[in-house]
Order: sequence, then C-alpha cells, then structure tokens
Amino acid sequence: MARIFWPTLAQLRQTAAELGIPNPETLPRKELLQAIIRIKKAQVKQS
Repeated sequence: MARIFWPTLAQLRQTAAELGIPNPETLPRKELLQAIIRIKKAQVKQS
C-alpha cells in the first residue's frame, strides 16, 4: 500500500514563503495547497 505524505500546516507555510506567496500564515490549508500547486505547475511548464 502506498504511503501518502500529508505535510503539516507549518511545512506548507514554510514552502509557501519560500515560493514567494504573500502572508502564508494567514491563508487556510486548502488555499496554501492550491497556491503551491499552481506555482509548481507553472515552474514545470517553464522548464
């Protein structure tokens, strides 16, 4: 069975800050995830 990795909220906020998302500590978990995924997809398309 595959292990699913669920990052903690603190890890999500740190990743968001590293990616330049403004005010990551004020965003709910769902919005943080969506923003991180959007940025990661954009980075993949650029390369």
